[in-house]
Amino acid sequence: MRPDFEFDTPHLPYAWHHVARMPEWVSPILLGAAAVLYFLPALVAVRRHHHNRAAIALLNLFLGWTGVGWALALVWAATAVQRPLAPSPPP
Repeated sequence: MRPDFEFDTPHLPYAWHHVARMPEWVSPILLGAAAVLYFLPALVAVRRHHHNRAAIALLNLFLGWTGVGWALALVWAATAVQRPLAPSPPP
């Protein structure tokens, strides 16, 4: 579908002209997908009931944007989960 108006944006790269013409419902979907991808390490930690899930979520929140922080959080979320030992029965 061709828009009723033309964009006067010669300073933008060619690809951005197509982004400006996306349907309105596409932006929220892309934003949601980006948020899920960004918080993937925290979601993995919560889903696995990781004993350090709060620390993983904070690392992901504050340093995930670096890429290195995101990768570290994802690796940490995938490490072995320590389960508490069941108390031994009294003698």
